[in-house]
Amino acid sequence: MNRLSSDPTLELCPNFASVDFHASRAPLLSPTVDDAQAAVTLHTIWTASNATLRVQWQRQLDADLALLTEQQRLATEATERQRQALEMEESAILAEERKKNRLKHIPIPQRPRPPRATADVLVNEFALRKLDRGQYVELYYWTNKGLEDARLNYRTLDDESMV
Repeated sequence: MNRLSSDPTLELCPNFASVDFHASRAPLLSPTVDDAQAAVTLHTIWTASNATLRVQWQRQLDADLALLTEQQRLATEATERQRQALEMEESAILAEERKKNRLKHIPIPQRPRPPRATADVLVNEFALRKLDRGQYVELYYWTNKGLEDARLNYRTLDDESMV
């Protein structure tokens, strides 16, 4: 079936009774058929062929619409597959990151905190430096005796201070 390039519903039936169509009417003329009857016969034939073309045009439009719908569906599926692949890749990267840095991704529980002590606690600088480096710190530095010792032996590092 040939593809139609224009809409047959927009075509107008020509006037087959005019002089321009005398050659088309001539084969239909006979002793029982005159020019008017031949023009009516040509009009009927044109109407029938135009109706067939309209049906073909509508089928063509339906096929085009189905093709467009299918292309859109395939494009949507491709986009969805790409999105899912990207999500899977991101989740794999996140899982790998969590494996590498477990301490970063530990959830921090929401627990009530004790109220602050009225006096600030002074801890030995040596113990704090070891704690910052992640080294073992003896428990003595956190006992009452160790904290009292740090408070009594506290020295400033600033040579120009007035203490």
